Amino acid sequence: MVGRGMSHFSHPDLQMPRITRDEADVQSIVKLLEDDWTNPFDPMKADRKLFAHMVLVAESRHLQMSDVLSHSLGPLPWALANGDGTLRKTNKAVLARGLEKQVLPAETIPGLSATILDGMSLVQKMKGNDQTFSQRAASALTQILHEGARSQRIDVVFDVYQEDSIKNAERANRGCTTGIQFLVAEWKTPKLRDRLNDKQLYVASEESCLHITKDQWAEVASLQSNQEEADTRMILNAAHAAEEGYSAVVVTADDTDVLLLCLAFYADISCPLFQNCGTKNRVRSWKLRALKLIMRSEHFQEVFRKLGQSGELSMDLFKKLQAFTCKLYTASTTTEDINTAHHQLFCIQCGELESSQLPPCESSGTSAYPKPSRAWLGQK
Repeated sequence: MVGRGMSHFSHPDLQMPRITRDEADVQSIVKLLEDDWTNPFDPMKADRKLFAHMVLVAESRHLQMSDVLSHSLGPLPWALANGDGTLRKTNKAVLARGLEKQVLPAETIPGLSATILDGMSLVQKMKGNDQTFSQRAASALTQILHEGARSQRIDVVFDVYQEDSIKNAERANRGCTTGIQFLVAEWKTPKLRDRLNDKQLYVASEESCLHITKDQWAEVASLQSNQEEADTRMILNAAHAAEEGYSAVVVTADDTDVLLLCLAFYADISCPLFQNCGTKNRVRSWKLRALKLIMRSEHFQEVFRKLGQSGELSMDLFKKLQAFTCKLYTASTTTEDINTAHHQLFCIQCGELESSQLPPCESSGTSAYPKPSRAWLGQK
């Protein structure tokens, strides 16, 4: 190394013992990466050994681990992202099950009802690889009429696929069904309209909504919308059905987001609102822990009431959300500072944990995301 023969320099970093120690630290990390084929940006492979070396290097340089851990351990906070940069997701369905346990199932649905269906969910569940497009449109309509057999009105709501969207990565991951416009065009034909009998069919696709009956079809101006997600647009159609005089609205979607939206807007809909949910068994989720924490604390309930009321997140509300996140990771903690909780959890586990098991540091919320609360809490 350059400077090896210049140990007479007075600066401590240029002294021979310090140079030797630094070289040993670097060689140790290089050996770790070369021998174990460990990617430091992949927390699933690197964490435990990398943490151990971090401690050794920090001690040799007289650094405080609390300072080291106040920064993200990679290009993305691993509590929020996977090693390949995609969003880390948890199972939202467990949150829905936790909420459903708070109420009893409905025994009956009032007579004059409307059924709201998630169009994309319906199409993605269909099987018909040997069918023509026209046959698939007919099969889809058969399934729609089956789902809404007890209702006089059936609404089918599709997502709007915008070219520039924050949902592009998610849709690329799960795959997007094409041909929605063709389905809607087929449903407007006299041949398929005739199968509706006395049913009223509303189809929300792109930014328009069609009202289709046995005799005719027409656009519904009051249901035109540029909302991208079918989840929110289903609430718009539910409100319209209530205004049209239906005595109940049944939302058919095995989706936690739809359930939460129904709970949030039921008071604004002028008739009883029901959700028809699936009953699949799923694994435990962090989201259920968050729900229990909120239900036990009136303070945190008030915090979440304020969240989203303004486009800007105040520092006071951000600090309260930090306190909630601290409790979410360690129920017995007394700290309300997320960086302190990050370091405490690391020390409690003696570094024997994955970085994804640590809460995101404060800088992950304030710099990496415009709305830190959504970034943090969306994964828990």
